[in-house]
Amino acid sequence: MTKSVDGVTVVDDEFTTDADTGSAHKAVAKTEGEGSDSWITTKVKSEILSDSISHGFDVHVETMHGVVMLRGTLPNNALAHVKDLAEKVKGVKSVNTSELMSAAS
Repeated sequence: MTKSVDGVTVVDDEFTTDADTGSAHKAVAKTEGEGSDSWITTKVKSEILSDSISHGFDVHVETMHGVVMLRGTLPNNALAHVKDLAEKVKGVKSVNTSELMSAAS
């Protein structure tokens, strides 16, 4: 079909695309990696808010390179539970609770 266009003398159809060389896959993987910290943060927040024990607690969640940092004040009996919720989220390498304070329940 391309050869039928006026002025076309040669058609080279042996080209490759990023998808052919795997670059597209690498770009997607890089994007997923870059977005994973924000995904982890969102998922941890969601787990805390939807949990029957920790629902309604004001916990600030931040993630950097897979390390989740929790900040806030919780009843004594909820500290370990909230940490456990965060640790179970896919992609979490560790959970830092040094800024998570306990309050009388």
